[in-house]
Amino acid sequence: VIPPGSEPVTGAANIEKVFAGLLSAGVKNLKFKTQSLDVNGNYAYELGLVTYDEPGKDGKVVAGSNKYLVIWKLGTDGVWRPSVDAFWMPSGHAH
Repeated sequence: VIPPGSEPVTGAANIEKVFAGLLSAGVKNLKFKTQSLDVNGNYAYELGLVTYDEPGKDGKVVAGSNKYLVIWKLGTDGVWRPSVDAFWMPSGHAH
């Protein structure tokens, strides 16, 4: 997974820490919406938008959103698994 402004994070335990950090920071009500999906052989490319609620500077909950790109890989067992997951903040959004 490639979080905004960070180096790529690998390994299940490390990736879990990335998302646990978001949740412990107060991010909640995550909703993922695929905007486009293209399958090419054993790979699929998903571009989408995630919306969520997060604590604002004044402590009030504010709505936020990020774009994301997931590259899926088809395993030899026929199961699609994420190979790369990158998300980014809209320009001017401080986090």
